[in-house]
Amino acid sequence: MYEPLDGPPAVYIISAPNFVTFRGLEWDAARDRMVLLTIYENQARIGSLNPTLDPRSLIVLRSGLDVGASQIDVDPATGRLYWWENGEILSVESDGTGVPEVEAENVAEPRAMEIDALRNQ
Repeated sequence: MYEPLDGPPAVYIISAPNFVTFRGLEWDAARDRMVLLTIYENQARIGSLNPTLDPRSLIVLRSGLDVGASQIDVDPATGRLYWWENGEILSVESDGTGVPEVEAENVAEPRAMEIDALRNQ
């Protein structure tokens, strides 16, 4: 028999006309926001939504990424955003600013990405 967990189910439907598809979602608990990597008008972009996940709260943090970009994660300590693009793991500041730093090269597209919060890597 299925017993639901305490609290609301962790299923949310996010619908907005300017999202073609999601390539990654990550909850940023330290900053109380959902960070997402979406495809829109033949480019990928990183954005954030407020805790209500209201599509009208979308803030585009970084645009112009390659349409093949995927996965996203947030360093819980620093807020840096990490994603995979064209064989590299890249990162920028928590607000999406700065020149992307190459964190790893020659990386096959990951199925998932997690930041090691203990080692901060």
